[in-house]
Amino acid sequence: MSAVPWEQRPEVRKGNIGENIVDEFLKAKRVIPYRPVYDGAHPFDRLCATADKKTIFIADIKTKPARTYFPDSGFNLSNYGDYTYITKKYGLRIFIFFVDEDAREVYGNWLEELEQPIQIEHKGRVLSYPIRERGIIFFPKANMRHIAQVDYTRAKELMDLSTRNYEYSNNPNQMDLYKKPA
Repeated sequence: MSAVPWEQRPEVRKGNIGENIVDEFLKAKRVIPYRPVYDGAHPFDRLCATADKKTIFIADIKTKPARTYFPDSGFNLSNYGDYTYITKKYGLRIFIFFVDEDAREVYGNWLEELEQPIQIEHKGRVLSYPIRERGIIFFPKANMRHIAQVDYTRAKELMDLSTRNYEYSNNPNQMDLYKKPA
């Protein structure tokens, strides 16, 4: 049996949709997103420059919903290590975008803002962020900015590529995606 080509993997297809959503946002803000010309894993998603050539930064896009039972989202600690290395070595700021099909929203922030320690009370517990567990670093949505809405069609497309089980979710926002808005 042959391996599935990189670009046909569901997680890569889902990531490409999220990257396209963020690219549209960046272009509307007169930021030029440069993408890797490489089929395979890469160190970050976009090198960005403002149209006036005064600012250069890295954008990394995580196409995934927030955790169901916590007010946060995150990514692999290995990626976090790569980002902090790049920032220290090259002095480039990194903006992390989360494309969340459940919330039908893009949110995120500069890595140095996400890293700020904060305590959040959630369901009678105090959570101290950032949280590192099971090889993932989590940042609270309270440290993130709203970037853009994700339209129904794209959110449904992302959900169809997801490995999460929405049918049995008790999250009403997830179930609403199955109903096209009026």
